[in-house]
Formats: sequence, structure tokens, C-alpha cells
Amino acid sequence: MISLEIAFPDGKAYTGEVASVTLPGVDGEMTVLPGHEPLCVLLQRGTIKADCKDTPIPIEEGVALIMGGSVRISAKRRKHDDNL
Repeated sequence: MISLEIAFPDGKAYTGEVASVTLPGVDGEMTVLPGHEPLCVLLQRGTIKADCKDTPIPIEEGVALIMGGSVRISAKRRKHDDNL
């Protein structure tokens, strides 16, 4: 499992354990699984998809830090009704 934390300037959006998380990286979409190599990823406008959440989390931009069985994301929130 991966410890996932997603934070916005106005507060946390999600904290919990997930089996995988898919991120909208500036170089393309990527899925993080347990045991992933440490990495810092710039995020672009899109959605964060965690395997345990029914609703993807829309973001404008942000950064993800992947290390030691955890993914920490700091991002700017996007309104749900915005088009991608």
C-alpha cells in the first residue's frame, strides 16, 4: 500500500492508504505503485485518480513527491465544472 496525502492551499483534500494513484504529470499521465523509485513530478491540469476513491480529484497544477512508500501532493484546486 501507498500512503497518499493530497493538500490544497485551503486544506487537505485526501489522506489515506491506496494501492495505486494516477497523476497528470507534465510529461504524461503516470501511475504510482508500491515500491516506486523516489521521484519529484510536476503536475499539469488534469485529475488525480486513487484506486480507492470513486471521484477523481481535479487540479490546475502542482507537484508530487514520491518516496519511501508515500506520495505527497501539493496542488492548486480546480473547480469540478471546468473543462479539461
